[in-house]
Amino acid sequence: MLRKLLAGSMVVSLVAALALALAPRAEASGVTTHSWMATDAIALVDDPQLQALLEAHVDQVAAGAHFPDSGYANSQKGYDHTYGEEAHWPRFSYAYLDQIRDDPDCGDLTDPNGPCAARIAHVLGSMAHGLGDEVWDWLFEPNAPDRGESYIPPALGMQGFGTGGIELQMDMIAIEDHARPTQPALPSWPAQGDLLSVFHGIGRNDIVGQDLLNGQDSMAFVRDGERFLTKHFHDHMTENMPWTSAHMITAPGGIRFAATAIAAAYESMWGRLLGDQPPTEVSITYPADGQQDVPRTGWDRASFLPGSSADRGGAETRIVAVLSGSLPYRPLVSSPGTIPSELPPGAMTLTEADTGTPVPLRAGYPRIVPYNPEAGEHTIAIQPDGNLAACTRYRVSVTEDLIDGAGQPVVPYSWTFRTKGCPGVRVRPDAQVRVGDDGVWMGWDVYSANGADQNRSTTAPVGGTAEFTMRFRNDGNRTERFTLKGQQPLAGFGVRYFDAAGTDITRGVRLGTYRTARIAPRGEAVVRMRVEVRSNVAPGGSITRRIKAFSSVDRRVKDAVTATVTEGAAPELAPAPGFELTPATYQALAPSIICVLE
Repeated sequence: MLRKLLAGSMVVSLVAALALALAPRAEASGVTTHSWMATDAIALVDDPQLQALLEAHVDQVAAGAHFPDSGYANSQKGYDHTYGEEAHWPRFSYAYLDQIRDDPDCGDLTDPNGPCAARIAHVLGSMAHGLGDEVWDWLFEPNAPDRGESYIPPALGMQGFGTGGIELQMDMIAIEDHARPTQPALPSWPAQGDLLSVFHGIGRNDIVGQDLLNGQDSMAFVRDGERFLTKHFHDHMTENMPWTSAHMITAPGGIRFAATAIAAAYESMWGRLLGDQPPTEVSITYPADGQQDVPRTGWDRASFLPGSSADRGGAETRIVAVLSGSLPYRPLVSSPGTIPSELPPGAMTLTEADTGTPVPLRAGYPRIVPYNPEAGEHTIAIQPDGNLAACTRYRVSVTEDLIDGAGQPVVPYSWTFRTKGCPGVRVRPDAQVRVGDDGVWMGWDVYSANGADQNRSTTAPVGGTAEFTMRFRNDGNRTERFTLKGQQPLAGFGVRYFDAAGTDITRGVRLGTYRTARIAPRGEAVVRMRVEVRSNVAPGGSITRRIKAFSSVDRRVKDAVTATVTEGAAPELAPAPGFELTPATYQALAPSIICVLE
């Protein structure tokens, strides 16, 4: 439900003013998720010098990840031209990188304290934004229509927001449920004169210095504006978009997938910067190598397109490889010729793995996706011309017939996956947890014995309580009961468990003797966990309790979630500092929250 903030008429007028400021562009996407992808990728790079530089300038990595979308604001401020679209793609980021490489004043490019270190972090963050868009838009966003979650809150929909993208919606989840920051303010774009020269060097002489200043100014409003929207509309997202909210980190094309692809691209660009360009490789794929239970039907849909509009979809029936380096692009806006979307024959193949029989391909595939390749992209796809056979292993290969943007063969790579339909009994408990009744579910389709990556946390003051909802879903193919095993409480905290009817089941859960009712495949059992913060807790004291679900058919198969409560004030998303709730403020909020790619 819509959270109470102000008197209803005041909220409606403010939301309307904000929406009107954002409405002129048709697709909604935000910047917080891009920053998350770009900064999480830092820990995944292998080169210690690169990692040290990015860690020293993580603020500029985040600023770079905001930079492409900042360019969309300028037309709303009375300027005819924008750098937003151009700044997304390798034509810009490679020219930016080469400018730094060739600058004699930069000195040692590996020095985290060097004069050009901030520029390096900024260009890599900017590249991360575009690559994040490639995988998010092609692989993650189509899940929304697939699952009936092509959604925008009605109050925003009435003001011109659409469902063509869900980054704005997921930014609200990132801010509220994953504490992704919208403060402090981003640093200024580094060396703005040199940055402007990059655009001029690729033929975008229409871009002027004021455009960069406008874009930088807009991002401050955007970050505060997303915080405002989160405070008002977050619960709409978890209620109407439960699957996408729960899977934005773990699903193909989501945060973790994108960060892996971005880290490989960081390494590739680092080599280019230092004059030792590594060969382009496959960094990540969907389906993953060895993945089981890939859908065998749905491949015959009419089209495969990016985005989350209600007429899109087919997220799970796509075959994709992401490359560490860009594919060919036109280095100047005015460069002659065009870049074909279709790949050369044999550059990417699909066969039955056990027989080597080629699978007939859909017309136009393999191809570069998801957008126009004229300015460069990293993602390629292949699609069969119809549905696949049941319980069959398929092999996808990227061959040296694929040529990258440097004119060199891509390192050959192949992987396999198996379709659904194999006989036999499969048992699979899926434990999930969320805070209260309206938090995002964690652990959905994630399986681990110790609850890794399946935690929710909150705070509560002394004398207060925190509640978690846990559900245990049967992802197997036979009806069964799950045995639940919790942990004893710690000093300063009380922990109790209740079933869906409100019956206290604490003793059975602690002893590991509690069994759910029989759960049919895709069914679930719900348990509530209540944590009391007692008067003898140490200031800032914390408790994390794990609950495991064991299959009754095969006790070796289990899944777990954890819940954490820390003594402290109840969580509340405070207003952005200095962000006044007035219509004039929202009318000034730049529309760079909204991003349309081509």
